[in-house]
Amino acid sequence: MAISAAPKRKPPKRRSETVIQKIYKNPKTPFAFALLLADAVLTALIIAYVPYTKIDWDAYMSQVRLVLVFLATL
Repeated sequence: MAISAAPKRKPPKRRSETVIQKIYKNPKTPFAFALLLADAVLTALIIAYVPYTKIDWDAYMSQVRLVLVFLATL
């Protein structure tokens, strides 16, 4: 009578990484979050301290200046 080999055990399954774990392992993630936070803070400060009419007037005048320069080159 032949002795049969003991059944081979399968190695334990590793839990696959979740998306959150993969994001935290990426070295670019902290930089991206810091950049996003800095952008949000800067935008909030601009909105809080620069009057809308001042932004609007400066943008309008720069566009007028560009049109005048373009027309002067014709």
